[in-house]
Amino acid sequence: MDVYIYSRKEHPPAHCHVFYENEEAIIFLNPVAVRKVSPNLNDWEVENIITFIQEHQEFLIGEWIKVTGLPLE
Repeated sequence: MDVYIYSRKEHPPAHCHVFYENEEAIIFLNPVAVRKVSPNLNDWEVENIITFIQEHQEFLIGEWIKVTGLPLE
């Protein structure tokens, strides 16, 4: 699983791009919620992604602010 917060051309609300088995999910960070999921990801994979983001939410929010300079909302 690879998690990206892009520094250019990002926009609120705070979110990250997660790549899992070459498929992408876009996850809101505050609160943690699915924005968009590749149709090739199954429910178990999406659940694993959500759990990972929840466990690292505080760190990812800090990275969002540091990398983008944008507010959460």
